[in-house]
This record gives sequence, structure tokens and C-alpha cells, in this order.
Amino acid sequence: MKKTGKRLLVTLCISLIAVCFQAVHADAENGTVVNVKVGNKSFECEFYDNRTANALLETIPVKYKMSELNGNEKYKYLDRDFPTDEKKVRRINAGDIMLYGSDCLVLFYRSFNTSYEYTPVGRITDPKGLKKAAGKGKVTVKFSKRKTIRLTETSLTLDPGQSLTIKLTGANAKKVKWSTSNKKIAKVSKGRIRAKKPGTVTITAKYKKKKYKCKVTVQPVQE
Repeated sequence: MKKTGKRLLVTLCISLIAVCFQAVHADAENGTVVNVKVGNKSFECEFYDNRTANALLETIPVKYKMSELNGNEKYKYLDRDFPTDEKKVRRINAGDIMLYGSDCLVLFYRSFNTSYEYTPVGRITDPKGLKKAAGKGKVTVKFSKRKTIRLTETSLTLDPGQSLTIKLTGANAKKVKWSTSNKKIAKVSKGRIRAKKPGTVTITAKYKKKKYKCKVTVQPVQE
């Protein structure tokens, strides 16, 4: 094969891999976060926004006794068929959750290359400790819905002197730390915002190392 032909083939392969990655990544952008308990350890897992993941989400909460295979994965044959969109994923990463065929749910706890086709379902965002939790034989894996944590408001417009209280739903109110980017424009205490003078500030609620923000605009007094 001529060098030009080789370069063209390599470019084509790279493009195909990129397309597959973008497709999976696009699914992940609007995913749903759930809790996955493997043995005695819990992990945060993002289910992708696709037909397969959405159908599996409808079965949650659910608990499976998953079997061992190849020293890198746990699997469970389900009692029904699910929608599929099989892809040559080429690379499996620890924490990936896939559907093999239409009825075999697979949780991978080690990374490796593969020639098999799977339908991507989701991924454990931080797989540290997953291999140890999975163990060497069968393991109980429990999927459960996670509480949605969000601010009741993400954008507000207030007048000087006006007050309004916002909340971080799904969180322990006593453990939420509130702050403002400019106390001269607006103050905040336990979610209660008090507008001071015209300008724009960001009110931040910090909970378990994550930050949730609300943009507050204090408008000039209308004459």
C-alpha cells in the first residue's frame, strides 16, 4: 500500500473513533445521576441520555446478584429485552456500564481494549475502589435513584431593599454554606437574599464540596 493510502486509512480510523466518542459523550451531557452500591461501597453513576439507559432507569430501584467474568467485569442476564444501539466501543474503562446484546447488563471494574459491540448505558464517575468492592466472585449491585440537589432559583431580579429567600432542595439546610460575590450589592444569610444597591452578584450555596449558583440583578429604582 502506498504511503498516501496508509495515511488516508489512519485518518479514516481516527475519524470513526472520534465519531463514536462524540456520540457517547453527547449522551452523557444530559445524563441522569444515580447511586450504584457495589458490595458495601457506594458510587455515583451517570446514566446516559439514550433509549437503553432510559428504559433501565424505569426499573430503578433494583438489586442484582452479578456474576464474575474474565477478571474485569460483572454481568447479569435480565428478565426482559431492552432497546439497543450497539457500537464498537474499542476501549472499555473501569466504571463503564454497558448492555451486551439486549438483555445482559455488564459492569466493568477494569480497563481494557475490546472488539465486542455494546450499547453504552452509563459510567461510574469516580471508579476508585471499584475493583476491590467488586471482589472475585458474585457481588450484589444495587441501583437507586439519587436525590436531585438544586437551587429553587438560578436567576433573580430584585429592587434595592427587597428580600427573598431561596433554598437548596435535596440538601441538609444546616450544612449549606451561603456566600455572595459582593456584599455591597446583595447580602445572603441562610438563603435569604437582601438587595442593597444596583448591580449584579452571584449568590453561591456550597454543599458537600459542590457549588450551586444564582445570578442576582439588583435593578435601579424606577422613578
